[in-house]
Amino acid sequence: KWRAGRLQSYLAYIIAGFTGCLLVMVYLQEYVPLVPLFGVVVAVLLKAIVREREDALLIEALGIAMTMYLIYDLNYQADMMLIAAAVIVAFGFGYFSYRTRTADVSGLFSGALVGIILIVFADIRWFLVMLAFFIMGSVSTRYRYSEKERMGVEQAKGGARGYLNVFSNGIVSAAAAVLWGVSGNPLFAALFIGSVATAAADTLASEIGVTGGEPYLITTFSRVPAGTNGGVTILGETVAFLGALLISIFSYLIGVIPLPYIVAGTIAGFVGTNIDSLIGAAIENRGVFGNAGTNFVATAGGGLCALLLVLPLGS
Repeated sequence: KWRAGRLQSYLAYIIAGFTGCLLVMVYLQEYVPLVPLFGVVVAVLLKAIVREREDALLIEALGIAMTMYLIYDLNYQADMMLIAAAVIVAFGFGYFSYRTRTADVSGLFSGALVGIILIVFADIRWFLVMLAFFIMGSVSTRYRYSEKERMGVEQAKGGARGYLNVFSNGIVSAAAAVLWGVSGNPLFAALFIGSVATAAADTLASEIGVTGGEPYLITTFSRVPAGTNGGVTILGETVAFLGALLISIFSYLIGVIPLPYIVAGTIAGFVGTNIDSLIGAAIENRGVFGNAGTNFVATAGGGLCALLLVLPLGS
């Protein structure tokens, strides 16, 4: 009951916010549906994240204003049916993730935001690629979970993802979708695939590789305890490569990328995973970065790697 009641309060917040935005649009005679849509999604996301802070209202107001101005300035036109479908699909999947405890409240809304961006600025197939990554990550998190609990390396909250996890793994992909939608340049599909392949490969390497025996530190090849940032195992490297390959093949099969991009996506995902390990060993262990920062840099590195690999092929 508590969980349902909490979501009902957010639903009321969404309805009130969207109604307010529509009234402003009517008053100004500016009918750009993406502006209130993203404004409301960001509003409810910020409410979930900063609700306990004393300056929550100020943060929400600034975040909403900046988001709505950015979307308005993009002047991107999308079909109303597509927008409606994006909202239904993204929020439907977010709610399912929340109910199955694979995402918390902030993960629900941040995941919905990323999903809407992917569908509106690219198409549903890009969302399906991200969905494939999410499924792979959720399954690998449950893999030998009791054993990982005994080792002390299990995901917190039973593996439920929050906004930090969603954004650190998905912000580069979302940016690639926006760039693709605005420019139409297929090179940004490579950026997208490289970042998602990295996120998938790194998740599999972390969740499955940790059960593959005592790891080696990637910078010195000395033995380290399981769960150490920068620690790698043969099993982890193997499943990382396979994860990147699976994401790339799936992306090709549903028409997101052409055939040559499979190689680029696979290589980029594997490289990005090891960028994550290098940063973990050299920087994160010193407290300079947190896990979210490491994931962001790794997915950006994987995306750029894929982009560079396909540049000789042209656009």
